[in-house]
Parts: sequence; structure tokens; C-alpha cells
Amino acid sequence: MYTFVDNVTEIEFNEFAGNHENTHLLQSYQWAQVKSTYKPLYVGVKEDDKLVATALILIRSLPLGQKFAYIPRGPLIDFTNLELLKFFSDNLKKIAKANGCFMIRIDPGIAYKVYKVEAKDNSEVMEYGQNVIEILKNNGYIHRGLPLKMHDSFQPRFVAIVSLDDNTLNNYQTRLKSSLRRIQKRGTKIESGTYQFLDEMSSMIKLTESRKNVSLRNREYFKQLLDAYPETAEIYIAYLTPKKNIEVFTKEINSLTTEVDKIKDKSPKKAHRLNEQINSLKSLVEELEDVKDEEKAIIGSMLKIDFGHTVNLLYAGNDVKFSKFSPQEFIYDYIIRESIVKGYKYADMGGVEGSLDDGLTFFKAKFSPNIVEYIGEFDMPLSLKYKLFNFAWKMRLKLRNR
Repeated sequence: MYTFVDNVTEIEFNEFAGNHENTHLLQSYQWAQVKSTYKPLYVGVKEDDKLVATALILIRSLPLGQKFAYIPRGPLIDFTNLELLKFFSDNLKKIAKANGCFMIRIDPGIAYKVYKVEAKDNSEVMEYGQNVIEILKNNGYIHRGLPLKMHDSFQPRFVAIVSLDDNTLNNYQTRLKSSLRRIQKRGTKIESGTYQFLDEMSSMIKLTESRKNVSLRNREYFKQLLDAYPETAEIYIAYLTPKKNIEVFTKEINSLTTEVDKIKDKSPKKAHRLNEQINSLKSLVEELEDVKDEEKAIIGSMLKIDFGHTVNLLYAGNDVKFSKFSPQEFIYDYIIRESIVKGYKYADMGGVEGSLDDGLTFFKAKFSPNIVEYIGEFDMPLSLKYKLFNFAWKMRLKLRNR
């Protein structure tokens, strides 16, 4: 016999959510602290006093006193258990109506397709994903389709996820492996912490916003994440020690120049190769010109949060003036290596465009992630106001996509 619980405790909720096969950060208890403008409801279903389903419901307020319920990357439930799903959905409608909502929107973390970037054209629909779509439709949910663009849904439908195991590093693209070897020789370093790096994190994000003409997040938001996940949220910074770096590069340049002078007449080919190395080192020194007197220069940052078996790489920024030191590649690789040692199963690199032809996808593909294409969003209308909202939403997307 099933029992609906309308206020699951934090310990119970995260124990179930963190161990669920479809676990996601957005279905953790603490995520509501980040979305502080929403009213949270922590609901679940118990069978014989044991949780068999949970959902973090976020009640969102709209103008004119309207509200709707949203379950990001959830609910966490066995969708093929039709009796359980019906019981959960019936109670979900009751609690949403009691909170004045005109609709419920769910966004199950169920894969529709999984493939490598280069194998997209040959990818096949996953049977379970297709079955869940049909099951939800048969239970009164309206499928909002399979949009390609990242901003056509509340959460990206296409996400790059790296499987963490003994083969992860070997699966990196060849050009990334070469780049990482160069980075280590060039002296890029990593530090991790929390609140002490908030200013560095926000300054790197501002540089990225300015460069890409996008709006991301600010210092206060990053602080909210650290507050909500004090045990698993971390900020990583990539940095250089310019004075020391320049000393090392200059010493190498002088050494190579001496060697070239000795062999240029006897071995012109080798001298040519050495001159290329000298020019490369000189370009690194030039890139450090503006910070040559500084003991430490921050060149990149990332904020990540662990939940369940997944490491979530949420926000990253870098200073393109130091692109030869590849801070982003170095930070991603550093966290991935660290996460493998800690025993995590996945590194979620976040959303990409469904076309898979943008710069973000090009960068993330270096780490050979799986592209997980989710089944999309589903709505459960609770009143006639839903039609008005849906019309307004479609018009908004049309204007945005012009």
C-alpha cells in the first residue's frame, strides 16, 4: 500500500535521491535553497514505510498571482510501475492545486538517446525512453516535444556527460592529450577552495560574459551555491606565477639559443626545430608581459558540486589573454582525474546545443563525453489558464528564435 508524504525530511530525501539511478543535482534537497524565489515542496511516496519515489517541487509565482509547479530533472520514480505512477500523479495534482497552481511541469532525467558527438547520425532511440514518453502521455501528461535549442526548455535537453572509469583519460581526443602535456610544461597550476575564491570566480565569469555577450551568474549566486552545499561545492582556480614563469622560460630560451649557435651549420633541420621552440617560449613571455611583476595571476576558474554519483561542473570562466596556458582544459582535466580517484561515476559538463555544431560542443567534445539527449518536458494542465500560458510561452520562443 502506498502512502503520499508531503514533507519528506532532508536526510530521507537525499538518501533516496542521491542513490537513485537517475539522480541529479536539481533533485537534491538543497537545490531549493539556491532557487530561493520559489516555494519548495519535498514530496515522496512510501511503500511499507520505505521511500519508492521523491520529487523536489518548485512553486513558481508569475504576474497576476498565477503559479505553476515545476519538477526539474524529476520526479525520481519507476515510470514503468503504472500503479505507483498513477498514485504519485494523482497526489501531485492535489498538492499543486492546493498551492494554487494552474499546471505542473516535469522534466524527467530519462535518456532518449545516448551517443558520442561523432556518432549522432547513427544514434538510436532508447527503448526505455520511448516507453516513458508513451506512459506519461497515457497518464494525462502533455509532451512538449524534442527541442534542439538549449533555451527552448527550462533545462538543456542535450547534456555532455563523461563516464568516469579506468578508460576515461585514454578516451580524450588526441589534441587534448597533447595540449595537457604542454600545459604542464608551461607552469599552469590549480588551487581549490570555497569562499576565499568567490571574487576570482566572479571576475572570470564577468570576462566570459563580456566576451560572449551573454548573461551568466554573479558573486551572490555563487555564494548561494556554496551556502547550500557546504560539503560538496568547491571553486577551482587556474593560475600562473608570472615572475617565476618568465624566469624559467628565459632560461630555456638562452639554453636553446646557445645550442642553436653550436649546431646551426652542422644540423640546420635540428636548428630549425629548436628555433621554433624558442619562438614558442618567446610568445609565452609576451603573453605574460602585462603581469610580469605579479607573483600570482588568476587565468581561469570553475565551480563544481558533487551529488550522488555525479560531479556537476556548473560554471567556468577564463581570461583569453592567457589562452596559450589553456586554463579551462587544465581545470576540467584536474577535476575529472580527482573525481575518478574519489570513485564518482559521471562528470556532468552541462548543456550543449542540439545541433552539436557550436563552440561549446567543440570544446567539451575534447573530453569524449556521451551526449545524453533527454526525453524532454511534460505538462499536466490543472486549469484553463494553462492554454493562455502555453500560447504566451510559444510566442516567446518564436520571438527569441527569430
